[in-house]
Amino acid sequence: MSENENEFPESSSAPELPEDPVSAPLDSAPVITRDDAPEEASDDSARSAAFSEEPEFQGRAIKPWSFNREALFYQQRAAVGAPPLDAVLIDQDAFLADAARILWLCSHEPSAFRSLRSDPASMQEVIDAWADENIPPAHRLEASLVAMRIFENAALNLAVPADSGTPGK
Repeated sequence: MSENENEFPESSSAPELPEDPVSAPLDSAPVITRDDAPEEASDDSARSAAFSEEPEFQGRAIKPWSFNREALFYQQRAAVGAPPLDAVLIDQDAFLADAARILWLCSHEPSAFRSLRSDPASMQEVIDAWADENIPPAHRLEASLVAMRIFENAALNLAVPADSGTPGK
């Protein structure tokens, strides 16, 4: 381009601008979607798959994430002073301790941890010993991914009631 050539077209009129989205008229009614709406089928499918999935770790089937396991997981985290979950979930290495808790709980029947509920320090020692034996360094990523999937699937399994249109029904 030479010095005399202008890269912008010369025009005396102002350019046309798109309509301001802030001043555009709003729809008169909010959009309400139901849990059973066809466009939400993918959410239902994910929820269904999460509910029916049988977790595995290192080729062995483990128990599903139940209400009791989840409750004990949160109690154990609080008792040992674990950092907040939102800080842990973004760091695979920090999540490893939680992965060990989740996998240990899912690898044992409730009868195995019932007696440890009242002694969180002993319970954590048992979990740590199990993790040392069952989660070698080469399997830490797998452990974190499996535990994260179990944890995320638990959130997908939350019931979302359809709106009946009548309060209390």
